[in-house]
Amino acid sequence: MKSRTVFLLLATFVFSNIPLYANSPNKEEYVFNSIPLQEKTYFNYSIIPGYYTIFNNIDNPESSVFISKTPTPDQLSDFATNQPSYNWIITKKREAIKGIVLKQKVISRSDVQWSFSVIDLINQTHKEFPLKIENLHITEHRSLELRYGKDMVNKPLLESDKRISLAFPLFGKTKYSILPYKYIYAKLIDFIDSKELYKSTINIKDIEYKNDENERVDTKDTVCDSYLLEDKKVQVKFYDPLLNISTRFPSFKIDDETIEDKEKAKMLNDYVHNSAIYLFSVYDGNGQVFKHFCLRGNPEVTDTAFFFKIDIISNKIRTPFNPNTDSYEQYIEKTIDTLNLRGSTLFEHMAAFNKPEEKQVIGNGILFLGYYMRVLPYSEVKQQMNQIIQKETGKSQ
Repeated sequence: MKSRTVFLLLATFVFSNIPLYANSPNKEEYVFNSIPLQEKTYFNYSIIPGYYTIFNNIDNPESSVFISKTPTPDQLSDFATNQPSYNWIITKKREAIKGIVLKQKVISRSDVQWSFSVIDLINQTHKEFPLKIENLHITEHRSLELRYGKDMVNKPLLESDKRISLAFPLFGKTKYSILPYKYIYAKLIDFIDSKELYKSTINIKDIEYKNDENERVDTKDTVCDSYLLEDKKVQVKFYDPLLNISTRFPSFKIDDETIEDKEKAKMLNDYVHNSAIYLFSVYDGNGQVFKHFCLRGNPEVTDTAFFFKIDIISNKIRTPFNPNTDSYEQYIEKTIDTLNLRGSTLFEHMAAFNKPEEKQVIGNGILFLGYYMRVLPYSEVKQQMNQIIQKETGKSQ
C-alpha cells in the first residue's frame, strides 16, 4: 500500500467527523499535511510517524483544515490545541496494518480530552480509544512550531527537541502545559503491544479498552530503549523507583515535610534493593521472545555499593509481564549477582531527570534527600547488560 494511499485513508476516517474549514481541490479527499518524524523498527512491526503541522495547513487553501492565509492568534491557538497532532502507521513486512492518530479537544483548561483514533487499514474500520492524560494541553511539536514558526517545519524534527520547556504561553495568555512526545510515544507502544495491533488478524472492533488501562505507562513502566544487538532485537523497560515506591511504602511522598529526608532516603534505598529497575527483553529474528534479563536490587547485599543482580528469565513466562508485580521465580534460569556495576538509587531515566537542563547531572553526584547520590547513567547499565546478553545467547564481544 503506497504511503499516499495510506495517508488519505487515515485522513478520510479521522477527519470525516471533524468540521472542515475548506474543501480540498479533490472533494473526495481530505488533506492534512504532515512531515515525517523518525521511523522505528521493533520486533514484530515498524512505525512510520508523522507530525501534522500548523503552517501549510491552517494557511494553505489546498488543505482540508485551511482557515485563513493570515490566521489570527486566536485561530492559531485554537488550531494548535484542538486539531490532531501526530499520526503513526504500523507496518509489518512493508505492509500497512493499522494507522493511529492522536486527537485532542480542549473543553476547558481543566478538561482536555485525548484519544487514539485507530484505523484498521485492512478491514477499513475505525474506532476511538480515550486516553487518561491529565493537565496537559498542547503537544511538544505544536508548542515548538508556534514558538519558532514556519522555519521549524522545514527542518528535520527529532523525536524530542531539546528546546522544549514544561509550559508554553500561547500569545501572552495563560501558560499551557506541554505533552512531551516521548511520553505519548511510550503510551502508544504500550497500547500497540498490549493489544497486539501489529497483527493483521486483530480487528479493532473486537478490542475492549478502558480509559485508565494504560495508566501502567505512567506508574509502572516506560519503554526507554529499543535496539539491535547483532542478530537479536532488544526492548528495554524502565521502572521508575520514585513513581513506584508507594506500592511498598504508601506513606512515601517526596514533598511531605512531615517525614524527614533521612527516613525517605532509607525507604528509597530499601525499595531499590527489593525491586526491578530495568527489564531487557531479547527477541529473535522472527519477533519471538528469546529471554528476559531483569536488573534488580539484591536485598541480601547491604554492605557494598555493588548490590545489583540480573535474573535471566525463560521465554515460557506470559508476556508482557511486570517483574515488580508478576511472580516469575519459577521461570528464572539463572541469576548473576556479581556485576561490574556500581549501585545507586537514582537513574538517568527517572522522570526527575527528563528536562534538558537536568541532563548535566547524569553520572555525577547530587544532593538528594540529605545525601550525595550519583545518578547512574543508562549507558553503564546497557554496556553491562549487553555483555551478559551476548554471552548467554551464544554471542561474545
